[in-house]
Amino acid sequence: MLELVVFICGLSVMIMELAGMRVITPFLGSSFIVWTSVIGVIMTSLSLGYFLGGKYADRKPSVMKLAFVIFLSALYLFLISISQFEFLQKITSSALFNIYFLSVIVAIVLFTIPSILLAMVSPYALKLAILNRNILSANSGTIIGKFSALATIGSIVGTFACGFFLISFFGIDTIFYFLSCLLLITSFLLCISAYKTFLKSKVFIFFIIIQLIILIFAFFLTCYYKKNPRVIFPDSIFSKTTPYSYICVVQDVKHNLRGLSTGDSFFYSILNSNLPKDDFADKYYHKVFMDVFKLKQKKSDVLVLGNAAGLFVRGMVYNSEKNDFNIKNYDVVEIDKELTQIAYDYFDFPKRDNIHMYYEDARTFLNRESILQNKKYDLIYFDIYSGVNLLVPSHLLSIENFQNINKLMQKEGILLINVVSSLEGKMFKYLKQVYTQVKTVFPFVKIYYIEESKNSNFFNFVIIASKEKMETDVQNRFMKEPYKELVIDNLSDKLYTDLYNPFEYFTF
Repeated sequence: MLELVVFICGLSVMIMELAGMRVITPFLGSSFIVWTSVIGVIMTSLSLGYFLGGKYADRKPSVMKLAFVIFLSALYLFLISISQFEFLQKITSSALFNIYFLSVIVAIVLFTIPSILLAMVSPYALKLAILNRNILSANSGTIIGKFSALATIGSIVGTFACGFFLISFFGIDTIFYFLSCLLLITSFLLCISAYKTFLKSKVFIFFIIIQLIILIFAFFLTCYYKKNPRVIFPDSIFSKTTPYSYICVVQDVKHNLRGLSTGDSFFYSILNSNLPKDDFADKYYHKVFMDVFKLKQKKSDVLVLGNAAGLFVRGMVYNSEKNDFNIKNYDVVEIDKELTQIAYDYFDFPKRDNIHMYYEDARTFLNRESILQNKKYDLIYFDIYSGVNLLVPSHLLSIENFQNINKLMQKEGILLINVVSSLEGKMFKYLKQVYTQVKTVFPFVKIYYIEESKNSNFFNFVIIASKEKMETDVQNRFMKEPYKELVIDNLSDKLYTDLYNPFEYFTF
């Protein structure tokens, strides 16, 4: 029984860590900074738990005391499952949004106590096993190794089960309820195993009753939230947790708008049903992209990196059909297959034979295709975000990745990159660094934005890059209103490569 307990606790720690990261992602993003905070806090808590578990085990250890420790961890996880959304909404809406500070605080509140309690189980169970089985010190190494192996195996099973199965098929609420129930049942079985000693104790009977009540309550809550999932936005018409993010579709009935969000307060795609299919709700950066698309003389092969709800591809397809453009192929790279289904269901994403979907990380696609070079593109559209910090994933901004893109472009091809930034502060330095990365690889680079959009703190800049000087009609278009060119005179001092890539520094 004690071996099973150690295995379950090892499994629970890893499921809690991975599922907990998914809980945080819609509010703080999934940057390296957030992962560092979560892993650092949990590892610190585990170290403290192992120490306290050993000290606690030396004070008249008993099965009932071990059961109580597991019960407390189950109770805390249960409280997390019913309060995590409200807590995260409140703390992340703070005016002082500092990703370093908030990610550590959130990780401490959510994971410190259950991590300490679960870590206490292994040394405590080990002490009980040695005492109950009268193991001599000469043979204690065997059981110590056995318990350590079981805890590690539990962690391995929990990692693969959560990463490959649980997050894909169950909501985060359900996973935390499952963990809570699993630990409650473990605690319950430990109590039953000690029934001969404690059966007549009122404390034992009360303990069993409390466990059963929580189990029943957790079961009904799981069923309820499976049918009525909690959502961040009150006007949500669809939400789902995928292996990559929390996805939410919001409907604004009054203005006939529909938006896609990955859980935070930003919308990555907005569909206005009042507009023609070849137009967009976003009159800013999509307008820049579409003007290049319309003016580009040759555009038979188009590569789209980052599809989300597919509004840009949708606009290109309907523009092509309306104006009889000769588009041979759209190769669309999107890491999350679920987003494409949502694009079909909610955003009128077109189904055409010349749209080819690739479900993988854009960097993986570019690495492979830059070596094979089976095809070169006339137009490459780059529009990928990594969550609430509004930054492009750092591995897609390295010099090596832009070299990959360069290899895949036709001699007269054009690269369009959407970057959310600002005209001042740290985010301007971020834009300057991205510009430096692109300028190092491509000889002709321009940055444009829509004059009206700069009223916002953060808005869209479009970087246009090419190997050769752009066609005259494309250049002339962006010398007129409403476009505004941003001239950056000096490049950044350092280049960011795959081996040196600290873009997290720019997180606001």
